[in-house]
Amino acid sequence: MRVLQVIDSLRIGGAEVLVHDLAPRLVNRGVDCAALVLSRSFSSLESSLETAGVRLLDTGGIHLYSPRQVPALWRRLQDFDLVHVHLFPAQLWAILAGGWRSGCTLVTTEHNTWNARRRWWLRPLDAAMYPQYARIACNSQATADELARWCPHIKNKLRIVPNGIPLEVFAKAKPADLDGLAKGMLRAVFVGRFEPQKDHATLLRALARVPPVHLFLLGDGPLRGELKQQACDLGVSQRCSAGAQGL
Repeated sequence: MRVLQVIDSLRIGGAEVLVHDLAPRLVNRGVDCAALVLSRSFSSLESSLETAGVRLLDTGGIHLYSPRQVPALWRRLQDFDLVHVHLFPAQLWAILAGGWRSGCTLVTTEHNTWNARRRWWLRPLDAAMYPQYARIACNSQATADELARWCPHIKNKLRIVPNGIPLEVFAKAKPADLDGLAKGMLRAVFVGRFEPQKDHATLLRALARVPPVHLFLLGDGPLRGELKQQACDLGVSQRCSAGAQGL
């Protein structure tokens, strides 16, 4: 079987890491799997995929939101039996490219309970786009429930498929540098971009109510400055670390 993973880019993010982890495993199982990015980023995820023997394709440097992605993507879809699409606008371009008419099966994954298209004037777009996919994988029950509320007519296409965890990554993990922590202090880890839907703000308020805990935040994003100020206001900035730096 020839499988193509299509995604906007392979910059660091949850969906991007999922594609990075999934594609090599398909190759190792004898599946002819390639990854196609609509926008090259020359990131560590891209080079790691190529090192793992996964073919990395693109659409020729066309702007991510340009309709010119459609004919470029159409030419690529003809060579595959199954096309797995992640994120928007890749989801839209794959449909407009006529993947559902090219003889391949189109599936997509919904990675979040909310996105910027959840506005009443954009509902017709999603209502027309999602039914063209044979199946829609949702990474949690909450994600499936929210998508079903948004587009009730696609409920029969939804399947819950939790994100897999590459256990070997954790088996090889090195202990964190904890020299700066007080002896006996509990440690908590939260992984996620600093975006509104991740709700770090609630986590910081909870941290203020449990003094003997140090919180490690793994991620980055536009809310970093705002969260840093909130941690200071709550008096917990000394008990927060974001990556290798303090929040």
